[in-house]
Amino acid sequence: MAMLYSNTNSRLDSIDSKAIEWLRFPLACLIVLWHSQLVGAEYKPVVASNGFAFILKILLSGGICRIAVPAFFLISGYLFFLNLEQWDTATWLGKIKRRFHTLFIPYIIWNILGIVYLCISPYLGAVTDRPDSLLSIFQERGWIRMFWDSNRVMEQWSRPAVNILGITMHNGMPANTPLWFVRDLIVIHLLSPVLYAVLKNTKQFGIGLLAVLFVLNIWLPMEGFSITGVCFYAIGAYLSIYSKGLVSSFRKLKNASYIGSIALLILLVITFGRHGSAQYIQRLFQLTGVIAAFNLADRFIRKENPICTRFADSSFFIYAAHAFIISIVAFLLRKMMPGTSQVMLAVKYLLSAACTVTICECIYQALKKYCPDFLSFICGNRRKIR
Repeated sequence: MAMLYSNTNSRLDSIDSKAIEWLRFPLACLIVLWHSQLVGAEYKPVVASNGFAFILKILLSGGICRIAVPAFFLISGYLFFLNLEQWDTATWLGKIKRRFHTLFIPYIIWNILGIVYLCISPYLGAVTDRPDSLLSIFQERGWIRMFWDSNRVMEQWSRPAVNILGITMHNGMPANTPLWFVRDLIVIHLLSPVLYAVLKNTKQFGIGLLAVLFVLNIWLPMEGFSITGVCFYAIGAYLSIYSKGLVSSFRKLKNASYIGSIALLILLVITFGRHGSAQYIQRLFQLTGVIAAFNLADRFIRKENPICTRFADSSFFIYAAHAFIISIVAFLLRKMMPGTSQVMLAVKYLLSAACTVTICECIYQALKKYCPDFLSFICGNRRKIR
């Protein structure tokens, strides 16, 4: 997953390289926090309330955390077309060959681990995605689909989104649920020649059209080719193809991105769960929020704040491994911290994410020290583990 690892191409603009490097760890942490709302048995009662914990979860998991995956898609599109001198079959095949090692192989490995986790999670006290036995899941969805869309995890807590045309947009995911992003990214990379042709012929109009389709959630009702991925990947690809810097382009929209993001977050809290417009507000926020994130990174870089960069290398591992840990952490927290007050629910929600990130980081550092070759392999051999 290239966007979770620093780009080694020396021709990448320094400010863009630093921004990408700075953002990797915070964005990975936001994904963990996003998922922490889904692992506790107390999730449903919180959603049904209007208390502090509910508002906090909407602001974070329903809002701010939702910029992480779009930002990674955008960075991936930008890096895929970076410094493109010519576009032909040989160039495309060369890029796809490299992504086979950095994306496809880790995708298979981590989904196999996801299947193994489904087998052992009941014995660990973790909450599994479905109450059915693993055998019944295999029989219903098939072994191959465990690597594609066997797990419609989001639909267990809420109905799948219905877009403005009344079409149901399902959320099918592979066995290791967060890897739906890698699945979609692989598909988009394979279809990149089509996207390149579209962007060369439509330019800003094509980007605008994709943004409208994204906000309205109008796309093919199928897993593996999401409008979220195509839209943000295309934005990054467009900036790269036409040699427009990420930070320099978004810096022009700094104030608008900040004001728009704050206003949309307020509207999201007001409308979430009460009005059908909430999903469109959420998607508008993802557009402004991604731009705001790059501007925040730019600000911290200028202040020479190295904290996030220091942990950047572990971002992919945290992203890929956290689903195995967060359910167990949430289960233990419920046992050790009983109570369903709004404050207690909020504390467990935040603490489950913080503990999960900490455990993942510790495991990563241990593997880095004692099994660096193995760690490099399961993370796609993106660069030598130091």
